[in-house]
Amino acid sequence: MSLFVYRSKRFNRFYGTVFFFYTIWFLVGLFVLGFGLETPMGPWADFVFIASAALLLLLHFSGYSNLGVTLLIFAVFTLISGAVETVGALTGVPFGSYEYTGAFGPVLFGVLPLSIPLAWWVVVWPLHCLIHSALAGKGSIILVPIYTAIGAVMADLIIEPAATLVQGYWIWEGPGVYYGVPWVNFLGWFGTAFVLSFLAQTLLPHSPFKREELKMPVWVLSTTIFSFVVVSVAHGKWGVILIAAVFYFLVWRFFRSARSTSLSQ
Repeated sequence: MSLFVYRSKRFNRFYGTVFFFYTIWFLVGLFVLGFGLETPMGPWADFVFIASAALLLLLHFSGYSNLGVTLLIFAVFTLISGAVETVGALTGVPFGSYEYTGAFGPVLFGVLPLSIPLAWWVVVWPLHCLIHSALAGKGSIILVPIYTAIGAVMADLIIEPAATLVQGYWIWEGPGVYYGVPWVNFLGWFGTAFVLSFLAQTLLPHSPFKREELKMPVWVLSTTIFSFVVVSVAHGKWGVILIAAVFYFLVWRFFRSARSTSLSQ
């Protein structure tokens, strides 16, 4: 994995430090999660993981855009997803009836874990960047949000068994069609991811990335999702393996489809 000098030596040193920290945290986390070990940090360990992933993606994008655009896109993703999740936790719309616990780090206003909007950024933004870059110049204004939303649903299919049945980040109320998860949850994921990607595609335009420049978002997305695969498999939730295999195959195909030279939107 190569790191690119974007703005300055100071920026690149900080960027490299965050990358190193995230990678070490991920590798240690695989060992801890795989063997079901307890950590002294408790729920904060998972929050640090998702927060460092979010920061790494912010630094990556800021290397290609000015700080204002970077923070605006990040704010759109986190504020919209956070608002939707808060409404969902309070009313059951649009994901179904569920309740967050304190197992995913600090909780905002007693309702929403701070990790949740960061997790939407960590999952949906790399998918959007990947697909936006792969479909550049191919009538992609609608296709990018659709494919991004499909990818987000697949990611949630992988995340749910570990997040709910093992880690206990949130609790579903009532029966569900998939590891206790209601089907409407995946419809909610599709709609929310579609809106986020559509806004980034139309109201917050940004240039597609070159294939080499996609390495970091693909790395963050792949490692984040893989941590949930490890937890599920370690606890006998074998159903995620096939979905994960298809997910990673599609990520690889979109990555290979990205151009090796920059295009302007």
